Amino acid sequence: MTHLTGGWGVTPMTDSASVRNDSDSTSGRRKWLILAVASVAVVVAAVASVVRVSDNGKVRRALDLARLADWPEGATGIRADGRSNMFSTEYRLRFSAPPEAIEAWIRQSPGLKGVAPEQFTPQHMLLPYPADGETSAEHCYFHPDPRYPWFDPTIRNRGRRYEVPQDANACWGEVLIDDETGTVYIQSHRS
Repeated sequence: MTHLTGGWGVTPMTDSASVRNDSDSTSGRRKWLILAVASVAVVVAAVASVVRVSDNGKVRRALDLARLADWPEGATGIRADGRSNMFSTEYRLRFSAPPEAIEAWIRQSPGLKGVAPEQFTPQHMLLPYPADGETSAEHCYFHPDPRYPWFDPTIRNRGRRYEVPQDANACWGEVLIDDETGTVYIQSHRS
C-alpha cells in the first residue's frame, strides 16, 4: 500500500502499519460477531423462558399475584391457566362456590380491601365484544381469549367486578363474580 506525503511523492507504507490495520479489522469483526451472538442468546432465552406450572401451582400464583385469599372451602370447578416469562405474567382462574362462601372469601382477600365493585344488571351487562363490533354504551365488553375457552365471564343478570389495584411489584388483577351462577373469574397480572 502507498500514501501521498505532502504532495512531494509517493512513499510505501511500512509492513507493521499494514499488519496493524488487518488486526484492527479482524478485532472489530470479532466484537460484532460476539455482540450478535449475545443478542440472539438473550432473545432465545426470553422466548424459551415461558413457565408452565401445574394447575395447583397456577391457582396459587393467580391468587398470590392479585393478593387474594385461598379459594373458598367447598369450591368446585376450579380451573387455572396462564403464562409467565421474564417480562410479564398473566393467570386466569375460575371456580364456583355458594354465595356465603364467596362473601367470606372477599372479606379475607387483602387485594379487595376497600375496593368498591362495579355492579352488573340486565341494564348494565358484561358481554363479549360482538363479531360485528356493534356495542352499546350501557354495557361493558371483554375480549374472549381463544387460549382460555373455559374463561367466559359473561354476566347478563346479577354480578360484580372488583379491580385489584396495582401494588409496588406491578401486580394487579380483576375479580368478576356472576352472582346468578356463583362463579368467580380472576385475572391476575404482573408487568
